Amino acid sequence: MSTENEPKKKKRFRWLLLIRRIHLYAGVVLFPFIMILGVSGFLFNHTSTFWGGYSESISTPPDQSVRELTGFKGLSPEDASKAVTAALNTDGKTYKLLESESPFYTQPISFQSKNIRLQLDIENGGVTATKSSREKPVATKAPFNGVQPETPLINADEIANAVNKVFPNKQTDFKAPDSRTPELRFVVEDSQGRQWNVRYDMVKNQVSGNAADDPAPFNFSGFITKLHKSHHYPASVNSKWIWVFIADCCAIAIVVWGITGLILAWQLKKLRRLCICLLVVSIIAAIAIAMANYKQFKLTPPRVKAGSFDIEMMYRYQQNDEHQAQILKRDI
Repeated sequence: MSTENEPKKKKRFRWLLLIRRIHLYAGVVLFPFIMILGVSGFLFNHTSTFWGGYSESISTPPDQSVRELTGFKGLSPEDASKAVTAALNTDGKTYKLLESESPFYTQPISFQSKNIRLQLDIENGGVTATKSSREKPVATKAPFNGVQPETPLINADEIANAVNKVFPNKQTDFKAPDSRTPELRFVVEDSQGRQWNVRYDMVKNQVSGNAADDPAPFNFSGFITKLHKSHHYPASVNSKWIWVFIADCCAIAIVVWGITGLILAWQLKKLRRLCICLLVVSIIAAIAIAMANYKQFKLTPPRVKAGSFDIEMMYRYQQNDEHQAQILKRDI
């Protein structure tokens, strides 16, 4: 015996079935790519040689021994910020350190010697050391390396001046880029049959290259992390274009999984309240963590050319010899 609710139930069943299928097939199709992005994201913070990383830890003396050997006892962010603030109070200008904003160091000081990196903790004077295990690729410079054709294929400076006409009613001053310039890449073969990779800088009008048969050591960790960092669509459709497109699909899939997951969780009446509580806690935690990071981002102003403080000033301040602390400025 049929009832009026049967069509509604069937329609609702088909709707939920479609959501489950989307949730399922998106995961199956994109599984290998999601795994690559997930594993490579983990390896950014954990570069152990156990899974093909490029560095291994080296034992170092205790922090106390390091402080005695170097004479550097450590410098707290609070003392360092007071020293820098005092140095800023020159030429009649007065600055006051905000106690509510806790100062912090962004990273330790790194010292490099061949394949060994030593990192000095500025606050406590201790050190950690890592040894690079990644083989450096061998590059055989091409005979034409550094050649500049007499006639550039394009004159970037002239084009930069010409494109100012695109905005005739605005004061624009476009200039040719001096970094991250486009390259033309291809392969040539010399009279002896040896192949060479050619890179022509379209802006600088300069050719560089290396032997196509140079050995390229494979490193699993380095390879998948480079895949992870590949972004922006290239000018032509190639393997990188396809990879970036798949990365976009994975990003969309993650959003779809989140939405469809919530819809499917809502259907579980017994667990609905628990899911709502977990969702609310998760949203609050996400907002709190994001805003805390945003607060740190605000302390990262754009880089500008300015005088720099000599490290000796910090050292003298640490030795309680503030009257000798001087600002040593030099052009960057």
